[in-house]
Amino acid sequence: MTGSPVYDALSGEFIGALELHTDGEWFWHSDLAHYVEHYHVPLDETFIDHARARHWTPPALSTEDLIEIADTLEALDIEDLEGAQGRPS
Repeated sequence: MTGSPVYDALSGEFIGALELHTDGEWFWHSDLAHYVEHYHVPLDETFIDHARARHWTPPALSTEDLIEIADTLEALDIEDLEGAQGRPS
């Protein structure tokens, strides 16, 4: 959880706090579920195939996996992420 507020880009509705999700291979923001549920935004077929192959269950991640993921997320420029989603910095 980042503590940053997330607002619906279309309605301005408050969605919640920004969370970063991963299954060790894919990475997505917590507001994705909001857009899928409210606006029926389609997901990438490769992602759907990946999740289906795992029976819609995320894998258990080792401590080493979690450290690697944390290091990767830490290296991301959050301003680029916010800009890509059309949110003000």
